[in-house]
Amino acid sequence: MVNNAGIWTDEFLEKENPQLRKTALETNVLGNIQFTYEVLPIFQQKNQGHIFNVISTSGANDTPSGDNSLWKTYGASKWAMTGFTKALRDSLNETKIKVTAFHPGGFDSMLYEKAKRPNPHNQPWMMKTDDIADIVVFTLTRPDDVLVERLVVSKV
Repeated sequence: MVNNAGIWTDEFLEKENPQLRKTALETNVLGNIQFTYEVLPIFQQKNQGHIFNVISTSGANDTPSGDNSLWKTYGASKWAMTGFTKALRDSLNETKIKVTAFHPGGFDSMLYEKAKRPNPHNQPWMMKTDDIADIVVFTLTRPDDVLVERLVVSKV
């Protein structure tokens, strides 16, 4: 199961549209958690499965830096998912259910376009979507007794 629901916001957009804060938190956190709890009983019954939470480097770094410090709600939502992922993994550590936190940096996706950012595609700081997909497939196809707990990926 891959949790990949997310809305990108920045503080300036949130000031213009306070409803966006609520929508971002409901999508980025509560939507992912709810989906997990819908699927989890099936995994528990079979004592197997893999919960792969696509979070963000915004939820991986100890402190926000650069423009990340402006993404208050987005960053908070990603930190919430990091905490949820760790707590879920800890609670399932006696099972064969895998839980992975995937923290990609920016990559060329619809996230920025839907946020109406200027020039949302093919920026020099963006990773290629195909490269991200390869990393996800690699992680999800490890042997049953191997878990990639946390993976942080960024462009050099």
